[in-house]
Amino acid sequence: MPLEKSYPNQVLEKLDAIISNGGGGGGGGNALSLLIVEDALGVKHIRREIIDEVGTVTITYENFDGTATTPTAPITVASVVLPVGASTSAKQDTAQTTLSAIDTKLGGTIAVSNVPTENHLGEIGGRTVRVAATFARPADTSAYAALDTVSTSTSAPVVITFSNMARINAGSGYITKARIMTDQKTNTARFRLHLFHTAPTLTNDNAAFPLLWADRANRVGKIDFGAMTTEDATNSTCAESLNEAVRLSFTCEAANTALYGILETLDAFTPASGQNFYISLTSEQN
Repeated sequence: MPLEKSYPNQVLEKLDAIISNGGGGGGGGNALSLLIVEDALGVKHIRREIIDEVGTVTITYENFDGTATTPTAPITVASVVLPVGASTSAKQDTAQTTLSAIDTKLGGTIAVSNVPTENHLGEIGGRTVRVAATFARPADTSAYAALDTVSTSTSAPVVITFSNMARINAGSGYITKARIMTDQKTNTARFRLHLFHTAPTLTNDNAAFPLLWADRANRVGKIDFGAMTTEDATNSTCAESLNEAVRLSFTCEAANTALYGILETLDAFTPASGQNFYISLTSEQN
């Protein structure tokens, strides 16, 4: 048990003096070790071990008044002498009380907000999200030629919007996977998705897609999809194409987290009236 709880103050003062001075009944040395020992008669003594500069070990015994003594064997260790300032149960109780007071003081004053910001908790590095958009083409079956635009209207098309591609406004990341699906299960056309960080100049459905100089600063890039395929020809209800070889970097505009798309067909095909399209993008957000 610790000395602070086992021995009177005068004993502790004597031991502190011995430790501080490196002297007393056994002389000085380079290394000093003190133990409280108990002999066969139940008498407690101070055991002093000194290792001098050349490695000679000297062991002596003292009474608590500093006089030399010879304990009656056998000798057992009663307690290790703690250095001044050592951690004891009393000191730990005090520290615990202090920590509890700090915890109480801080209780309810630290708030974590989910407002988009670079100063956020809970993440190291980036995260991956999947963003999807759907649209329906016009209610007609007008055939597409290769390189035609596939959109929502022949007169007032709506841009394809991929919301929350970035973690924050003006955020950045990488598109690492893209999938396109349509509810025309017999469709085998190839498609190309053009992406922009600002809504681009739109092209009417079934019109040839133009690459415009006016959109040069807003253009992120393009993603190509291979020929659409389906599974069981009888029971399947859609066709799809997956591109997992994408590594397209992007940066959203200052007040936005979205990207915008225009779909182009690379092959001629005859659509279904009101045919639906689903496009998903996997984003690794910075």
